[in-house]
Amino acid sequence: MQVLRRLAQAAVRYGVKPEDVGPISTFTDDAYMAKYLDNMRREKTPAFNGSTAKHRERARREWDKVIARVG
Repeated sequence: MQVLRRLAQAAVRYGVKPEDVGPISTFTDDAYMAKYLDNMRREKTPAFNGSTAKHRERARREWDKVIARVG
């Protein structure tokens, strides 16, 4: 669950929604989530990827739903 929360924080920063990562079943696999989080750290800055406040807010709402469902 800790890895999922860290991934969610990083994903919100980049405006990445859960469906961009994979199906809900992947969120219970800590090893997969840790690898995905490591890959996100190698990404360029959020501004370079075109992440805006609107994208981050939408991603935050979607990640909150996933964490509530998995947790």
